[in-house]
Amino acid sequence: MRFPWRPGLLPFALLVAGACAPASRETGSPPSPGAGGAHGGAASGGESATGAGAGDAGAAGAGQVEGGAPPVAGAAGFAGAGTSPPPAYDAPGVDLIRNPSACVPGSLVIGRAPLRRVSRVEYNNMVRDLLGEQSRPADGFVSEEKVVGFNSNSYAPVNAVIMRQYWDAAERLAVSHRDTFLAAANCGSAPTDECLQPVIENFAKRAFRGQLDGEESSRLLAIYRDTSSAFDPPTGVQAVLSEVLSSPRFLFVFEFGRAGAATARLPLTSWEVAARLAFYLWRSVPDDALAADAEADQLQTADQVEAAATRLLADPKAIDGLSDFVEQWLDIENMDTVTKDTVFSGIWSPLVAKSLRTETLVTYANFVLAGASFMDLMTSPVAFVNADLASFYGISAPASDGTFAQTQAVPLRGGILTHASFLSAHAHTVLPSPILRGKVVRANVICRPVPPPGSVPSLAGQIPPAPNAPVSGQTTRDLYEKVHVTQPVCAGCHEAMDLVGFGFDDFDALGRALPENQQGQFVENGNPVDASGSFLGTSSDLDGRSFSNAEELVHTLAASSQARGCFTLEQFRYALARVETDADACSLQEVYAGFSDAGFGLKALVLALVRSEAFRSRSSLVPGAACQ
Repeated sequence: MRFPWRPGLLPFALLVAGACAPASRETGSPPSPGAGGAHGGAASGGESATGAGAGDAGAAGAGQVEGGAPPVAGAAGFAGAGTSPPPAYDAPGVDLIRNPSACVPGSLVIGRAPLRRVSRVEYNNMVRDLLGEQSRPADGFVSEEKVVGFNSNSYAPVNAVIMRQYWDAAERLAVSHRDTFLAAANCGSAPTDECLQPVIENFAKRAFRGQLDGEESSRLLAIYRDTSSAFDPPTGVQAVLSEVLSSPRFLFVFEFGRAGAATARLPLTSWEVAARLAFYLWRSVPDDALAADAEADQLQTADQVEAAATRLLADPKAIDGLSDFVEQWLDIENMDTVTKDTVFSGIWSPLVAKSLRTETLVTYANFVLAGASFMDLMTSPVAFVNADLASFYGISAPASDGTFAQTQAVPLRGGILTHASFLSAHAHTVLPSPILRGKVVRANVICRPVPPPGSVPSLAGQIPPAPNAPVSGQTTRDLYEKVHVTQPVCAGCHEAMDLVGFGFDDFDALGRALPENQQGQFVENGNPVDASGSFLGTSSDLDGRSFSNAEELVHTLAASSQARGCFTLEQFRYALARVETDADACSLQEVYAGFSDAGFGLKALVLALVRSEAFRSRSSLVPGAACQ
């Protein structure tokens, strides 16, 4: 049954879609259409993981979205109606951490937090925890926009497509769960208002992350009363569920801060902190215990927030947040759908692809929860594999029931960047890709993305076809160097990426180690592979550092203050779903100090972040000031 749409989401969405959109920008710079495509903004590598087209060898930029995906229909409307975040190469970045003078002692300012919609992962987890829904309905929603590589929905306004998806999902969920909701209320076949009202209030308060006032509560009860009297109690509950799940309070993350503070920084309310904790660590709504802390106003001090975060990390749902972070950080979100050429038939399959992704998610979650360090993450040979991956890697199977068990027997693996998930996701169907691999390291691991060239003449006819098949007597490096070194329009950008990506050339397009010759050298097409490389143009401790292979590369990164600072920044961007600004220097330096003091422990970084002023506060704004 379709209920007449009540005024709520539609007028609100139209407002967000353009009327005062510039007020949500974090900086005063003009919009950068397309800059939020993924880590590093626009297509600085120009290469698509799904094929080997001209973009593989070509100039950075050229309007191509990073990752090679075509623009989503209607994307121009998004860019025109709203604004785009600053691209990663224009953001302040790790320099905010490295420069002590960037933090003014006693500063009360932090970067602005734009209004955002929940992500698809968050939507799925929220309806799972609120209703027990396991079907992941948001998987079919329009994909999120990316802000420096993370799903945030902070800048792109709502359009008609996503609005219709929200409405349809709310109605389907309401129909599916109305009877179980009513049964759980335990109010009998003819429930009274007195019995049902607190049940509806509790549900809506959790769904709205505490932002349920008396007026809204009364309105929801009135919807139930009017609909049930016209039809029956289950239909009345259906109307209420549909209303809650399509409400802006459910779909958007509102943060107003504590009233009465006349400073540039407003402390968040305990409920708002609870919502941030649940979104960051669980990608979901607060549970009853966290809600109780919020109701008791026990999430105001840094110690209180850290204690709550420690409890959330100990819950199995923490796997959701940790997994969501690492697959976005390494850009392996679409790993399950990565395909390879038929020459790999019998080796590569959707099951192998899915298992490789799971290996990385399980490894990262276990490292964080076990208190491992950034050095461990980047260099440890420990991995978690199942029987399928054991066969793929050519090692003894740890188990046959599909479970993932810890092993140190995977040859030539050391650190998360040598996982076959990362290496195969950033490769082509036949050949490995030093560009894709180097590009992700530059943008996501050291926060020094390579920007598109500032001024490029017409490239028509100047870009040779990208290497898309082995050539007898040549390695992949030979093929790429032939394209990028000989083409001046390519070399300026590509040497910064390729010289990093070549470090992974000992691994093929599937992420498997290449065969070795009698001299112990890795070979491709019968020729020894040169996996040496270096870092250029990073303006950091990495400049001039060279390496001979992936092992030396990851150890160099693990010991780098630039990489450690970048990982701090990536956590910050993910947790707050926004780009850092100059105003965040004090918070970032505080977080990095906690990370450093704990020996760069991964869990310690998470706890240091939730203690920060940036996590527990928001900037002070006059609502509607830009419109007025």
